[in-house]
Amino acid sequence: MLQRCPGCHQIIEIASATEHLLDECEKRDDYVLCDVTGLAILSGEVGEWENSSNRVEVPPGQAMCPLCYGSIPDEDDEWQKHLRQDCIENARNKGGI
Repeated sequence: MLQRCPGCHQIIEIASATEHLLDECEKRDDYVLCDVTGLAILSGEVGEWENSSNRVEVPPGQAMCPLCYGSIPDEDDEWQKHLRQDCIENARNKGGI
């Protein structure tokens, strides 16, 4: 499943958004890694993020969805299932696309 990168507006895979934002994006200097969730967070929003109810530790072998902040098994088929069926923030599941 794909999305537009919030930094550079390229089309990227949702499951690899963090890696893109931190390593490949032309705006990568604007993002930092959250050591609790493993997500890329805008540098200017770190203080707000640290107080967010979404900032929860992810169990081993799991990943956090950058759209809904749900915890899912970090496996390709589980990502696909989550994004196609379960992610409440995926516009495709809202009938928006």
